[in-house]
Amino acid sequence: MKIGVIGDFNPIYLSQQATNDAINHSIKKIGVQIVYEWIPTASIPEQLETIKKSYKGFWIAPGIRICRWSITNY
Repeated sequence: MKIGVIGDFNPIYLSQQATNDAINHSIKKIGVQIVYEWIPTASIPEQLETIKKSYKGFWIAPGIRICRWSITNY
């Protein structure tokens, strides 16, 4: 299964490190092979249809910018 993490990953942000840690912990706990990728918010408007077809689910990373975009455009 492939999931997309919506957000602009920056390894210096502890909340984003914690997001990766939480996903990795969940993968180990449930024992299912899951691949995840961070999806930069700037790529969403132009690639929305491709993104929706490429992933089985989405994890919205901490932050308000993408949430505002999602509410008004999805």
